[in-house]
Amino acid sequence: MTASIAYKDLIEEAFIEPIRSVMVIDDEYPTLTNLISILQNGKSQSYSPANLERLQKIIEMCHQEKEWVVDVFDGKNPHLEAVNHIPERLRHSDLVILDYHLDGDKSQDGSKARSILKKLDNNKHFNLVIVHTNGLDGDIQNVFNEILYEFMAVPEINVFETSSEIEEKIEQWLDVNNTDGHLRILSNPLDVKDLLKLVDHNNKKNVLKYLASEHLFKPFSADIDEIKDGIQVNVKEIVKWLIKEKILEISKKFHGNHNCMTLKWEWDSKENINYICTGSVFITVIKKEDHSPVEEIYKKLIDTLVKLDPSPMHLLIAKIRHHMDEIGLEQANLITQNKLAQAGWLYSLLLNSKNNELEHDKAIDIHWEQLGRASKTDLREFSKKLCCSLNITANPEEICKRFFQISKQDGFQALSNLNAFSCTIPPTSSHLTTGTILKLNDSSLWLCLSPACDLVPGQRANAWRERIGTDYTVIKAVKLKPANIKEANISSNTNEYLFVKHDDGIVQAYYIALANSNPIWDVFYADNSGRLDENYQVKLTCIRKDDNPSVKVLLTAKNYDAEVIAELRYEYALNFLQKLGNNQMRIGLGYTNQMFGVEQSIKSKP
Repeated sequence: MTASIAYKDLIEEAFIEPIRSVMVIDDEYPTLTNLISILQNGKSQSYSPANLERLQKIIEMCHQEKEWVVDVFDGKNPHLEAVNHIPERLRHSDLVILDYHLDGDKSQDGSKARSILKKLDNNKHFNLVIVHTNGLDGDIQNVFNEILYEFMAVPEINVFETSSEIEEKIEQWLDVNNTDGHLRILSNPLDVKDLLKLVDHNNKKNVLKYLASEHLFKPFSADIDEIKDGIQVNVKEIVKWLIKEKILEISKKFHGNHNCMTLKWEWDSKENINYICTGSVFITVIKKEDHSPVEEIYKKLIDTLVKLDPSPMHLLIAKIRHHMDEIGLEQANLITQNKLAQAGWLYSLLLNSKNNELEHDKAIDIHWEQLGRASKTDLREFSKKLCCSLNITANPEEICKRFFQISKQDGFQALSNLNAFSCTIPPTSSHLTTGTILKLNDSSLWLCLSPACDLVPGQRANAWRERIGTDYTVIKAVKLKPANIKEANISSNTNEYLFVKHDDGIVQAYYIALANSNPIWDVFYADNSGRLDENYQVKLTCIRKDDNPSVKVLLTAKNYDAEVIAELRYEYALNFLQKLGNNQMRIGLGYTNQMFGVEQSIKSKP
């Protein structure tokens, strides 16, 4: 490993090296089927020499220089207009080179290309896409804008709402004082990219500071001041009204469902680099030139990915995906060659899985672990290279700020999210198990701490049949008590706390007992043998006092609707199971710690 490795090289290793197949989609390029038809029928081909030469260079780059499989698709057959239809060869292409105008060079309609991009965005296979185009009227910026409109939802305007009284004042004043349309801020169209940057959540502190040199409204500050002087209201209210109006002007052009949290984009006219990136697709728009495809396409793609500056974890996950593809067959062969182990696995699975769905999880986990262990050495080296490229001696805070725009003031929030990620996972089990976190319909949280083997549906049915029948599973659970999140983070290594990230994105800490206190535990009876429905919900019954004050306090059965909000990872569940076991096995001894108050003087000594 070299100390001078560049982060750019690792981006290339994670995103470019895995490329195996390329799909070129352009109605001006011949497909293999078209060429065969021309040869068979003796027809004269109608493709321009310039387009044929460009395609030939692309194919040569793919075959000879990069050793990629390449196919050409004219965008006509099979039909892409079908709802949610993506041809399989397109769905699994690592790199797509897409012409924007698939209805002829003279057409200005890019709807078919945008449809392909939207369908790829719904694809589970990550695609790199180069929109290779002559542009709209020779300008690729318009193409970029149209694609951005296709992916983005209308920006949130509620934060820019003003009172109806102020809106009425502004509109009445404009009706009288802007009849000649001299206020340029109202008549000049704004570029969608500039407007999206203005309302981006990372810019919320500066969005109303219209006098700042970089503000979108700075060139129109005189117009804003004129409106302010005319109606005598807070200038911030005027700026909010203007932003809302500008969003509404172009709102009908937005057709997507992404926001600034799920989509990253960049347009750098100085470096001639642009991209739109979601979790499923990376798109860059490149103008068709007469340069070498290596310069025009390959190197430009790398430069654009470098501009994206994906986080180290993004690179590591991409590397893991690729590495599993590389070693998967080899490891599968090693596993299947051990026929005795395979026979034991299959026999156990067939024998036990009917009554215990966890047997499937066990089988998957064993095989997945072997794949993971086989990958660990190579992935460890890649992780080392990541740290080396970021200069491991540099300030980690600055590096985190570079990738995630967080700083020291966000430290506790980042720590809370890390701890929640470490100890809890989203629910996946089909029934209650050790470490299941339940939210009852009285808003209380309970942690299931019965041993997992006792929670398998039907496992202990005979033991309880005479008392409660066979429809219920008995579980022991402890009540989770909320903790101060900062104190919990600081004391997290005491193993007393667990962290849960709720649906609203907030992480909260909980404990079952601290210091000399005892946990609050209870016995619940889970309906349907503890099986969870498709929404991870289950009905619970427990014994509670009868709240009717007119009679002697009696015990009664109370029913609860419970929802699984998370599960503890296995080792964390065992930690709390052990704590509960130790508490319930404690032995009381006959020592005395009080006599005539003499103990007070001992306690008071420093």
